[in-house]
Amino acid sequence: MKLDNSIIIEIYKELGVYERHFNQIQNVFKGLASTWFLAGFTGIGYIFSTEFDSLPFNPNFASSLICLVISTGILLFWMMDVLVYHKLLRATLDTGEFFESKNKIKHFILLRENFKNYTKTLNVRTAMSLFYIVPCVILVIGSLYFLLKVWSSNTWYNNTIILVWLISIILSSILIIVFQKRKSTKHNNV
Repeated sequence: MKLDNSIIIEIYKELGVYERHFNQIQNVFKGLASTWFLAGFTGIGYIFSTEFDSLPFNPNFASSLICLVISTGILLFWMMDVLVYHKLLRATLDTGEFFESKNKIKHFILLRENFKNYTKTLNVRTAMSLFYIVPCVILVIGSLYFLLKVWSSNTWYNNTIILVWLISIILSSILIIVFQKRKSTKHNNV
């Protein structure tokens, strides 16, 4: 059954609204991740720029905690962006592609083909993941650095905290690796 051109255009417009919606949500997550990353450095700078002698904790310990919390937050943003909203965007793009091919819309098909050709050599999901993973790695290294500075006190309390930290870091690293390896078999490049 062939659809009327006005109905085809309305459906195509609606698909475009969905694509823009999911793309905008992904951009919000990227902005939040960048803000969290910078906020972490600001927090660490604040800790070392003021007097914390009266507080009951070590500034290195607090800095390590900040690095780990910010890294975990960025990891959660990554999971929502790449593992949820990117799949929703991908489903919308596939629906548009199916719709265009069934209705033989040449101009729209050309747009999709150009989109695919420009991303053919780029694994978009991996590139998007690197945006989140690189700051996480920097923060995990920073957390380990500050933990090593705390380790020098050699108290059982500090050593227990460091052990919990290391386990958390190892678990979050495993999560990153596991979720990154789970690629869609149908769409390898996008």
